[in-house]
Amino acid sequence: MRPPERANPKSESPHRPELVAWMQSVSRHFDYPKFARALADVSFEVRRGEVLGLLGPSGSGKSATIRILAGRLSASEGKARVFGRPPRRHSARMRVGYLPQRPSHNKSHLLAEAIAFLKDLFIWRRRGPRSEAGDMMPANQRASILKQMLVKSPDLLLLDEPFAALDAAGCAEMRDLILALARQGKTIILTSDSLTHAKHVCDRIAAYYAGRIEAIGTLDEILATTDAIRVIGPVLPQEAAQRVLRTLREDLRRPDSPDKPLIPTPQRDSPTAAPAAVTKQATVVAKADKVLAPLVGGPGKATSNAVREQIASPVNNDKLAALTKPAATTARPAPEHTT
Repeated sequence: MRPPERANPKSESPHRPELVAWMQSVSRHFDYPKFARALADVSFEVRRGEVLGLLGPSGSGKSATIRILAGRLSASEGKARVFGRPPRRHSARMRVGYLPQRPSHNKSHLLAEAIAFLKDLFIWRRRGPRSEAGDMMPANQRASILKQMLVKSPDLLLLDEPFAALDAAGCAEMRDLILALARQGKTIILTSDSLTHAKHVCDRIAAYYAGRIEAIGTLDEILATTDAIRVIGPVLPQEAAQRVLRTLREDLRRPDSPDKPLIPTPQRDSPTAAPAAVTKQATVVAKADKVLAPLVGGPGKATSNAVREQIASPVNNDKLAALTKPAATTARPAPEHTT
């Protein structure tokens, strides 16, 4: 598995495809509604005709990366270039097609933050928890944006969750479209939270987690080491994740599971003495039986009447009666007379 790439556009081989987009040590901080870091030291490069998939769980920084390359968001630190120019340049944006995931992502971040600030300032309303599904752009609206984008025939396509909100037939059509565009020489960067569809269309994968790229390379390269368990785990399809869990449960079963005893019992013909833990456990049980025997006489062990009466009536009535009687007058002994 290769580490995250460090782009070096100055040392280019003439035989390699054109460098379309790259990031170098990019970080992005958000100050509204509260300080948060969406990206941390992200570096990679994409060349002409390549399909790069940015994969990771929700909130891992994939959309922020796409928005920076689309010129909708600026980097707090580091550099990003599209066709050798800053993504916000008009000459760069004319060659880029962007499919946003949410309506707010299609706006400049300054405009979106200003609108949110004015709503908080002048509109009094109780906010509920954010609904990811409700905030998703409808599929028909995303299809309309995609059609308009393809009419312009951009050289770089940035697709944020292109398979979201699509049924099985729609996902198959989207896969065919991405593969057809790649065959035409288009460069595509897409995001996804699952390998289900991305594995069929992506030449390389950048695995995101908590705003960082954990690994980048082909799927075979990423799966070549045991680090793939940590890197690919969050984006496994549901069926694959269940199979992995079953394997882990079988291989890492605890010794106190129902089908395995906690302490192995030695065989009768074994010359090895019982483990110390077994001896200690037997001692504790024997002491407990000795203490509890008067209270819960087991079968075959008779309990005396005196003990049973003491258990049934823990108060000594004779002593209690003696203490509550009035004190008796005791005659003083007569003094002895000496002759």
